[in-house]
Amino acid sequence: MLYLFLGTDTYRKHLAIHSLAKEKNAVLSYMSEDEMPQISKLLETDLFLKNRVFVFEEFPAEFLEDRNLEKLISAKNIILLNVVSLDKRKKENKDLLKNSLVKVNNFILPHGLELNQAIVGMVKERGGFISDQAVEELAKRLGRDSAREVKVGGKVIAVEECYSMWSVNSEIDKLIGFAKGSQISETDVKSLVSEAAETDVMDIINSIGEKNIKLAYQKINSFLQEKSSSDEKSSVIHLNALLSEQFRSIFIVQELLLQNLNDDKILDFLGWKPGRLFVVKKNAQRFNLKKIDSTLNKLAAMDEEIKTSQVSARLILDLILSQVI
Repeated sequence: MLYLFLGTDTYRKHLAIHSLAKEKNAVLSYMSEDEMPQISKLLETDLFLKNRVFVFEEFPAEFLEDRNLEKLISAKNIILLNVVSLDKRKKENKDLLKNSLVKVNNFILPHGLELNQAIVGMVKERGGFISDQAVEELAKRLGRDSAREVKVGGKVIAVEECYSMWSVNSEIDKLIGFAKGSQISETDVKSLVSEAAETDVMDIINSIGEKNIKLAYQKINSFLQEKSSSDEKSSVIHLNALLSEQFRSIFIVQELLLQNLNDDKILDFLGWKPGRLFVVKKNAQRFNLKKIDSTLNKLAAMDEEIKTSQVSARLILDLILSQVI
């Protein structure tokens, strides 16, 4: 069977891929560019083994040849192409999209008030409760109103959202955990959820803490692309400053927890609101004190190197983060 997943909503794609594998009782296999299998490998089946779901982010050109395409469509295993879009100027792509035997799914990020509806649904799925005011505040803080229109000849041909459903999922989990069964209020959202830029940085830190290298770099790329109006060097310096600020907060909280201080004493000492302490403590669980200290030193060195060196700021960032992650 041949599936085609299109669109920028990578979170819902992720859920759909895992749901598909579970539904078919199949084993997931993500295929990288340097390990492209032969067609024959994708068609293999075994009475004593589970079927497979092969996920590609790019197809070799020969896969789309008529004789091979027929084999992939009729395969017992699932072959899934996961891309943002296909170039419709190419005949093979147009034929693929028109083929009624190819299962095509579009995963489009909710736009405008659709995001509010998505938030309500996700909270309900988790057994939580949220007020209308909290939904509106959360949607705004996630960047609902910062979508960019792409125009050609004065006509809008696409809309680019500046948030991800990964961030929506993360913030909802955080809010539900904080509410502890009560309704999530607008005050809770204001206390726990940062504005879009800082939220992106927290997502990067979460990915680093979970050792999810691929997702961490995706988040970093997204952050830098959103700052494309400024030069690369300024964008990297800004990112470094935000990362340093968050890691310093984690370091301070870890130090205070080692002194066996309770939340009330920590809040009094730092002058923070309960929501901020809740978030930082959650992130602190992903790192040990030695790792944070080392990371802060590396970020400080990166700041100095970027500001004094002629070397590409992005190259320095990648070199430092490879050591941190």
